[in-house]
Amino acid sequence: MEKHIKKIQKLIALSQSDNPHESARARAQAEKLMSKYNIDRGDVDIVSTEGKKITGRAVLKESESVLISAISSIAGVCVSIQSSSIGRRSKENWLRPIFSGIKQDSEIALYCWDVLLSQMHYAAKEFKEKRATACKQRHIDQFCLGWAHSSSTKLVDFFGSQSVPDRVKSFHQKANQGRKTAKVGSTPSACATSIMSGRKSGLQCTISSPVAFDRSAIKSLPCAN
Repeated sequence: MEKHIKKIQKLIALSQSDNPHESARARAQAEKLMSKYNIDRGDVDIVSTEGKKITGRAVLKESESVLISAISSIAGVCVSIQSSSIGRRSKENWLRPIFSGIKQDSEIALYCWDVLLSQMHYAAKEFKEKRATACKQRHIDQFCLGWAHSSSTKLVDFFGSQSVPDRVKSFHQKANQGRKTAKVGSTPSACATSIMSGRKSGLQCTISSPVAFDRSAIKSLPCAN
């Protein structure tokens, strides 16, 4: 469905041409495609952006799911997870979130995901280096879960929540009809210090962009003291 919408969007742009024949032809083609694929005019204004890809697995981690939920809340978008499961243990597996919403909202969600995911991975790397050989994967996963919870709470508290428009929900439902939902893995239990370290580190997360969040005043998520 998304590829058809992109084609329709290009045709609508061409329909604004000063050449009356080209404009009429593009408009007719756009209307034909919309009728053929049951695409509403409102669907054409909805944009889907692809978040940063996670490689090496096809199952979403709990910490990543927490971040996606918070981002969806502040941006007012619907989210689907695109994955390529080649094999259960294949290093060629990958997954990424697809944010669907009004153009500005989906771009805000994309920006937040790319920035926060990178910050979480960097914080986890520092945590692992400090613990050296005593650090197992379960400790890193627990750290990331704590990081995701505190940064998500901070994100929503600062920017507030935005409801998803009904037409975006309708678009999302039609676009994902028949698609399988990606699995979310559970985080194994570990020592309490891992998740507490993650929560403390997550309070240092920052979001700052001259483009993001200009629905009202441009704001930046402050770093905790």
